[in-house]
Amino acid sequence: MENQSCVLTLTTAGKTIRQGVAMRKKLLSYWILTVLLVFALFLAVLSLTGVFSHPARRLHQDLAVSLADTGSDVTGHFDTLEARSIQLSRKTSEELGSVLEPGERIRSLNDRQEALQALEKTLLPSLESILRTGQCSGVFLILDATVNTKAPNASHSRSGLYLRCQGLYAANPVNQSITCYRGFASAARSAGIELHNRWNPEFDIDSLPGFSALMGQNISSLSGSLFWTRGLTIPGTWENVLLLCVPVTLGDGTVCGLCGIEISALYFRLSYPAKEGEFGNRITALCFSEDGALSLKGGMIGRQEGSAVDTEQDLAEEKGQYFSTFTAQDAAYAGLEKSLPFRTLDGSTMTLAVLVPLEGYRYAAAKNTITWVAGSAAILAAMLLLGLLFTGRFVRPIEKRLQTAKQDGGTCGILEIDALLEAMQAGNSEGLPPKVASFLDEFRDRVKTLTPMERTVLQYYIDGYGIEEIAAKAFISVNTVKKHNTNLNRKLGVSTREELRVYIEIFRRSGRIDEISYP
Repeated sequence: MENQSCVLTLTTAGKTIRQGVAMRKKLLSYWILTVLLVFALFLAVLSLTGVFSHPARRLHQDLAVSLADTGSDVTGHFDTLEARSIQLSRKTSEELGSVLEPGERIRSLNDRQEALQALEKTLLPSLESILRTGQCSGVFLILDATVNTKAPNASHSRSGLYLRCQGLYAANPVNQSITCYRGFASAARSAGIELHNRWNPEFDIDSLPGFSALMGQNISSLSGSLFWTRGLTIPGTWENVLLLCVPVTLGDGTVCGLCGIEISALYFRLSYPAKEGEFGNRITALCFSEDGALSLKGGMIGRQEGSAVDTEQDLAEEKGQYFSTFTAQDAAYAGLEKSLPFRTLDGSTMTLAVLVPLEGYRYAAAKNTITWVAGSAAILAAMLLLGLLFTGRFVRPIEKRLQTAKQDGGTCGILEIDALLEAMQAGNSEGLPPKVASFLDEFRDRVKTLTPMERTVLQYYIDGYGIEEIAAKAFISVNTVKKHNTNLNRKLGVSTREELRVYIEIFRRSGRIDEISYP
């Protein structure tokens, strides 16, 4: 078997007897195949390890960390506001207990301006304290009583206080400027608080959902009865706000008013600015989940830098492996969302989402793909170049030594090939490897099938003549010689003249040239 493989190696120095493929080309083809297989395995490993999905995983990690941090901040923020609102409700209930007789209803304060005014003056410091400690943009108290039951709007006009921050430039400024949006002017002035430019003495309860329905009901738990509103527009202004509402009760648990805290859209933007990241600015959105979409109507959006989220639209959600895609008519975002443990009056689920523009992610993903494709192409090119260099370094010495051995009758320095040359030069066909001897015998038998003219042409090749020389000596045209070549190749089972010369050389070195010569 070793000798058989050596014969094939020897004959590939010109062309292999059967396949006619140069040794250099065959070795190079094996190398290229190996390189491609290794490269395919390399790409498969990269795919399985998630290299190509690396940007998506990085974005998921970025969004998940941001959502966890922002969710913790919002939850802690809102929990604190609920606790302060409950304290305000209890403080108001205590003050009402000192004003009303046991069993007396809140409506007994109707038309009692001095009593309502005194109550507001008493409660105003508590509201002002909550507002000055920060974490909100307004605080309010509404009682189910009116100063004038005979006024045209008495059915939906109620007394109370509403203090608001004015001119916000940052969340929780040190010296907060406060205005009185609703309440007695005398109560505000006594505390040195200016009146809002849209001030009114009483509330229009038609603009506050749920107020009328709660009045007169009996509740057992303030924390279980509080609720958040969706975004409301403050009457007479352009400002959008969320209101946290907590019932105010009398001693027997009967609801007689509402108090709570305001978060304006401006305050939310200042409190939750966009955070710069690898894929663009991360935007915080407080919204509502509805039928597989995020409704921004009535929600809040953190500060936006370099992008614009329309708060009057719904974002259709499509969940993915690493993040969800949120799309609107003219915008698309990548993000994650989570439900918050805060209820609204209409039962909507309050949801917090962290969003980045989808185009930022796509740009990063395309950049990552281009980098890996370019790197992989460079690696593949380098491997192929090394293949060409190694193939040349391996084959070139063999070719030179074979050529030297052919011309000088010496050795080529390769043990197996030298053994074959020695056997052929000894002229002992029995000493040839069985495969080679069989090839020679088959070739000799095929020579016997040639016509006399074809034998003559073959003899000229044995004598070392070329096509044009054969045409001159045989007194025939070059085309006729080529025609005889075609027949020779077909009958002898060779594909080229080079392969024919290999056979002739083997017969010559084996001492069997007479077996194919033409007498």
